[in-house]
Amino acid sequence: MRDYLGWEEVRAQLQDQPIDPVREQMLAAETAAARKRVPAAVRSAYCMVVTVSASDAIHAFRVVIGDEPLFTTIKADRRSRIQETAISAEAMLPGGPYDLWREDEQARRVKDLADQIPEIAKAAVGNELKFNVRVELGGNDPPSSDAVDEINKLLAEVSDAMKLQ
Repeated sequence: MRDYLGWEEVRAQLQDQPIDPVREQMLAAETAAARKRVPAAVRSAYCMVVTVSASDAIHAFRVVIGDEPLFTTIKADRRSRIQETAISAEAMLPGGPYDLWREDEQARRVKDLADQIPEIAKAAVGNELKFNVRVELGGNDPPSSDAVDEINKLLAEVSDAMKLQ
């Protein structure tokens, strides 16, 4: 990759200068040869896999790059621990084996809830269903009025009833 970029830089530097035909041919040949080596260099750069082992330790290993797509190669290696089986809904809930519900990741929860609202509404047919949303802005210092105004403007795009007090 570096060779190819280097030859392209040489071409750019010589762009406004007259070049004799022998050197121009050499530049074209070197650039083309370097360009042909780029795909192999990119593939070899992605031969390292980093994953979490069964004992919850970080594990890195090298895979041999072949003709198959890279993800297929990684998935086929048992050390990557990539499973192609269904995961139960219970496993995805808080307290399950996958640490998906961290306390500091509120945005994911809101998106996940928003994605489930149609199904929740179907399940609640015949009952009154209410959602209450509370948005707070704070910290050690009071928020600036500019921050409050900007957030209120964004909230208004969702609903006129949503506003920071």
